Amino acid sequence: MAELALWISILASGLNLSIMLLSFITGKFQYWPPASPQNWMYHLFWMLWRISGIGLLILTYIKFQDRTEFGLLNWMGIILFILGMTFTIWAGLSLGVAKTKGRNSDGLNTEGLYSITRNPQYVGAYVWIFGWMLFSASLPVTIALFMIGAGYLLCPIMEEPWLERAYGDDYLDYKAKVPRFILK
Repeated sequence: MAELALWISILASGLNLSIMLLSFITGKFQYWPPASPQNWMYHLFWMLWRISGIGLLILTYIKFQDRTEFGLLNWMGIILFILGMTFTIWAGLSLGVAKTKGRNSDGLNTEGLYSITRNPQYVGAYVWIFGWMLFSASLPVTIALFMIGAGYLLCPIMEEPWLERAYGDDYLDYKAKVPRFILK
């Protein structure tokens, strides 16, 4: 069962990443951010994202059952997961659900967390992903998380041309002042 959950997560993440890369390299279609919620690519992206997450949850649960001890690194992982997830949710709420899902280009948010980093949701995601790795202390879970993390790394790079088109000079000025992740 663990191998099946691992493969489901990796295949869903891998397919999503492959389509993202194809879209980015060729420039012939826009996979992320999605052009419209009515577009089939919007539904495919979110379906694959959810499948990879569900596979990861199942895999983590199965691997956790094999645990015989729970140490300091596991506790540090829980703390980092909670901090990262809190940061991600806070950033998402301050941006708004529609913008978070790429459905709304109504105004550029440069306030709050977005004045520190252009991508606070992704910064938070890297923290909770690392925390999950420490918590699980499992190679298969870490492999699946690397696949998901690669998607979180590619998303902001793919968003930038769209943001430049949507917001023009306002975004270019913002981009010049605020780092993509943490350090400029």
